[in-house]
Amino acid sequence: MHIAFEHPDQPDIIALIAELDAYQGGLYPPEACYTLDITGLAQPQVRFAVARDAAGVACGCAAVVLGADCGEIKRMYVQPAARGQGVAGQLLLQLEAEARAAGCLALMLETGPLQPAALAFYTAQGFARCTAFGDYPDHPLSVFMRKPLADDAVPAGYQLQPCVADDFEALLTLRLAAMRPSLQAIGRFDPERARARLAASFQPADTRWIARAGKRIGFLARRQLADCHYLDHLYVLPGLQGQGVGGAVLQHLQAEAAAAGLPLCLGALRGSAANLFYQRHGFVPTHEEEWDIYYRWQAAAKLAKPAE
Repeated sequence: MHIAFEHPDQPDIIALIAELDAYQGGLYPPEACYTLDITGLAQPQVRFAVARDAAGVACGCAAVVLGADCGEIKRMYVQPAARGQGVAGQLLLQLEAEARAAGCLALMLETGPLQPAALAFYTAQGFARCTAFGDYPDHPLSVFMRKPLADDAVPAGYQLQPCVADDFEALLTLRLAAMRPSLQAIGRFDPERARARLAASFQPADTRWIARAGKRIGFLARRQLADCHYLDHLYVLPGLQGQGVGGAVLQHLQAEAAAAGLPLCLGALRGSAANLFYQRHGFVPTHEEEWDIYYRWQAAAKLAKPAE
């Protein structure tokens, strides 16, 4: 399955949207259907993602309308034959990454009570019911949902500071503190192995301290390769995790990769909470090894209308 941002004005996309309209029209009266047509989906503030199967056939789509404070999910649809393969989740991850990159604090959506599968899906993805938003009326056939994004409403103040060769021991100490819970959970906490792995990749020029209020609270190590930016390490001290610093730093690295026109790639320990963290920020799994899962994030290309 391949997911990318495309211009909606294409014959197979128009047919896909028509399927969605027919499905919704069979559930709700016209006054309870709040849709975007192809022209609306092509507006500059809209990002329209398309899922295509191995043969290149469009089988799913979704859009996010980017606003000043939030992004609104619209036109989420996966054809019945393609359901159960994680397509909707991957579409949503792509839209969430776009909303984060645009500085949105939350994702919003309007759906209906006659779609229990959709309600269950959105709830599993971190959405919760909320009151009507924007210009929507408080209609009995509408269900409104909201998902706060990382760092919601709390700016994460931090600074990135250079590292020198003599910082190795301090970096190792911080890495051991950050990784201990995950490694102990799978019976692989070994300080000497951790030392060897960090020493094998340590390049002071690629490594930066994460500091806040004058205190070093984490570090990152990111290499620029020919075909990607590769994030070897991103750690924040356990007691300071969950405060938005890691998410803010990761968004900074995503912006750097996007400016260079390259993807951002990384690996995460299997079973670690880091996997959910990276997925929430739009990273997509590419492959797995015995102990690690590898991910890739790519900024969306600018929309271009296909040739007539």
